[in-house]
Amino acid sequence: TGPCAQRDEQPCRLSLDHKRLRTTGPCFALEVLRCRSHEIAFTVYPPGHVPYGRVALAPVAPDGHALITTHRGTHRFEDTLFAAALDAADHQAWPQAAEDGYLLPRFPTQIRRLVRACRLLGVEPTLCWG
Repeated sequence: TGPCAQRDEQPCRLSLDHKRLRTTGPCFALEVLRCRSHEIAFTVYPPGHVPYGRVALAPVAPDGHALITTHRGTHRFEDTLFAAALDAADHQAWPQAAEDGYLLPRFPTQIRRLVRACRLLGVEPTLCWG
């Protein structure tokens, strides 16, 4: 069923409308489905990913299985939003500026991801005191 399933008594009739390439996030095209019953289209994101997300929120494979470790044997949250927190816990600040034109995440990104992770987990101070 699609997100439109609760609109009325009609069952959803879903079909693949097209595939959408991504410049960030999952390294494969996302599927855009169309509901013929309700005349809407929507993007289907793989488990762990969200719209406009550049990294996964959870360490899961595209098929939904949990990733215990990465292929390099490193921490399973390394390629998720929580990589910023892992590095901060190891006293590693991301660089302030891009080095030699290489597009590594920078310090402002690390701070944004730390704040987003805190909000996601419900421990961001302004949620309690703001």
